[in-house]
Amino acid sequence: MKKQKKILITALIVIVFAVYFIEGYISNHCLTVSSYETEYEQLPEEFDGFTIVNVADLHNALFGEGNSQLLEQIDKAQPDIVVLGGDMMSYGTVNFKRVFLLMEKLAEKYEVYYIFGNHEQNIRVANMLYVIQEAERMGINVMLNDSVAIERNGEKIMLHGLCQYKKSYRDPYYREPSYYEFSLEEMNEMLGSASDEYVDVLLAHNPLYFDIYSEWGADLVLSGHIHGGLWRIPVIDKGLVSPNEEIFPEYDAGEYIKNQAHLIVSRGLGGGSVIKPRLFNRPDLVVVTLTSGNPSN
Repeated sequence: MKKQKKILITALIVIVFAVYFIEGYISNHCLTVSSYETEYEQLPEEFDGFTIVNVADLHNALFGEGNSQLLEQIDKAQPDIVVLGGDMMSYGTVNFKRVFLLMEKLAEKYEVYYIFGNHEQNIRVANMLYVIQEAERMGINVMLNDSVAIERNGEKIMLHGLCQYKKSYRDPYYREPSYYEFSLEEMNEMLGSASDEYVDVLLAHNPLYFDIYSEWGADLVLSGHIHGGLWRIPVIDKGLVSPNEEIFPEYDAGEYIKNQAHLIVSRGLGGGSVIKPRLFNRPDLVVVTLTSGNPSN
């Protein structure tokens, strides 16, 4: 009887480790695409079907040689613009060759807009300036609390790139106060007011402050940062923990709606490791298509 019990325990341990390593590999290397449609009555006809791809939380990950698999999926989406949604590299990065190669290939084909995440903000200042310089040399629009109008045949939508204070992330590793709350007043200081006339698309790496973003007037918010909760719980499909160590974070992945504002959170593309891999949480490329609620369109 004792021998059978030992065999059973050993078998269970082997199964657990097999699931951990096999699922860990799948969740760190097998790319998925999440597609969304968001509808706005005030969207001009010229922007009906306008498609945005959000490449978020890459963290130097590689999908095929030269990121060929990632580029293939982006091309399939036929985006009007590509957004680099922050944390393209990790804060310890000193070699940016892999990221720059991807950025350069994207910039050759698409209008590209880049916002910083917390990891870009935590690399050395000299490296941060180098990243900005190289991105702009490629023709990429680096948006550090900037707003731009995207125009089509005389009509336009507004695109805003938010760069929050590092303490906004409440990350215990950055030794910043964990009680900090980002405010509407700070958002207005950083970006000014949202437009009343146009669809306002907000690029905000951190989804934690969706209440503020919607109150500000964002129609669509594209975020990442949470990495899908790193480990997702099967069946309930819920993320376990956020980078700031919040258990079951509210905005872990997918679409949320508040005050008619849509928040779409990418599960991110990288962020796992051998010791702490993503589990049941495949890398996520987000594709968002804007549609008009006007039947005539």
